[in-house]
Amino acid sequence: MNLLRSFNKISFHFGKLWQFLVTSKVVAFTKMLHSEISQIRIFGPWLIAVVMALNTTIITEDSEICTGLSTKNSSGNAKVPNPTKHFVIRCENLFYFMR
Repeated sequence: MNLLRSFNKISFHFGKLWQFLVTSKVVAFTKMLHSEISQIRIFGPWLIAVVMALNTTIITEDSEICTGLSTKNSSGNAKVPNPTKHFVIRCENLFYFMR
């Protein structure tokens, strides 16, 4: 896959992910967007977009936040596994990877 085609595919999937995060109105996802804009070191949305483009698996130490993801309040920040469920992306932990 050439570089330009890869970049276009990643950008397309990043746009889909961004649209999902914006329209979901979940407070933790909104916080994820703001941290993505303000701090370049937050790379979760870009990582998810690359994995979507390459149709592969994310290996992360993040754990899904099961509580606090609501439209009214948030008990924490969204983690990589949260939006991956919506896009049916395989997301595994480091222990799975080491097996």
